[in-house]
Amino acid sequence: MPDNFIIFHADSLRDFGFDESVDKVVARTKYSLEARINTYDIDKAYELSQNIDSNWTENPEVIFLGRQGGARSTSIGDLIASYDGNHLVEVSVVQGVGFEVLDRNALVDKLKLETGS
Repeated sequence: MPDNFIIFHADSLRDFGFDESVDKVVARTKYSLEARINTYDIDKAYELSQNIDSNWTENPEVIFLGRQGGARSTSIGDLIASYDGNHLVEVSVVQGVGFEVLDRNALVDKLKLETGS
């Protein structure tokens, strides 16, 4: 079971929410690695990546990996990937309500290239 989640933020969210399939939009969107969040629950990972009472990057469960100066809240079109310490296990895109699991194999190489990992 994954013990943490990796947050990837879309560089542009303008394409999400239209009629095109989520897979196609994700495939052409550039993502930035933002953080690793220590939790077993995707809903908790999402909650911990919100700027509610303070900057989310300062939460004790968060290891911030993004650009200096903090990060925006995780939003529709961003990716949350479960991570077992060695591999991405499942990649989900944030939807208006909940998450949609994406084809992991199609995304792993894309995310590695974009984050340099």
